Amino acid sequence: LFSKKERNKLIDKIIMVEWETDECFWKFYLNYLAKQPSYEWKFYNYEILNINGKWSYKKWTRFLNKFGIKWYFIGDWDNTIENNIVEPQEMSEYIHLAKAQYSMDQINKQKFYTRIISTIQKYYPDRYKYIISKIKSFYESWIFILNKWDLETYLWLDKKWLEPTLNFCTSNFYYWLHDDKMAPYRNEFENIVKIIFGI
Repeated sequence: LFSKKERNKLIDKIIMVEWETDECFWKFYLNYLAKQPSYEWKFYNYEILNINGKWSYKKWTRFLNKFGIKWYFIGDWDNTIENNIVEPQEMSEYIHLAKAQYSMDQINKQKFYTRIISTIQKYYPDRYKYIISKIKSFYESWIFILNKWDLETYLWLDKKWLEPTLNFCTSNFYYWLHDDKMAPYRNEFENIVKIIFGI
């Protein structure tokens, strides 16, 4: 058996994320979970890898496969195109319709990416169910496409980039953690973590 210190050196899981903002959040989030009693000793053999954009994902998987390193990928909803779940023209139509709905609705100004998802759900419910089912089927291939688009949507951030994400982690994380409206977002993240670490 390995000591805790020795186990921490045995990196055999690489969790790939698209950008430095994702890397920042997922490191913070996993460090938080690791301190909770139900997750103690569960997270000792992984590394978060920022691959600088989804287009680097296949190159990294080929590299990691050569060395027999187990990999996982967490990506935004537009990875549905990369993984042939949604056609580019189809996505363009959704975006066009969402823009029209967004400009007409002066009361319920959702974040725009959230609006795209809700537009598909409202006007193409069967297609929406199919897309979500396909996203979940990719879990078996260790590809986790976020159901509600991107990290900023899950953290309810108005801006992308590293500074707002750092501010969230240092100032707003615990509000998010106890906000009932954020429960579906937290549940999805935690489900991904449980699959990756076999919990």
